[in-house]
Amino acid sequence: MVVKYINCLLNDGTTTRIDIDFYPIFKNYNWYCNNRGYIVTNDTSVITRRSIVLLHHLVLNFKYDGNIDLVADHKYGDKKDNRLKNTKNS
Repeated sequence: MVVKYINCLLNDGTTTRIDIDFYPIFKNYNWYCNNRGYIVTNDTSVITRRSIVLLHHLVLNFKYDGNIDLVADHKYGDKKDNRLKNTKNS
């Protein structure tokens, strides 16, 4: 199965890669690259107990409908690649 993806330009000029089926969720928030290199939002409309939401956590929750309190990371170390195949539960 081939999963299609898109590169998205963020407000701060950073680009991130996401699965195309995640775009309808992604587009509703203002994303930026934080000082640790992760793509994040501090949009208060995201349903979570955290003030900052990491994109790769939201991607895993979206796909697996699990708990937002994930211990997650990027399989290949590229923090700007937020496709499902590059995210993992640790």
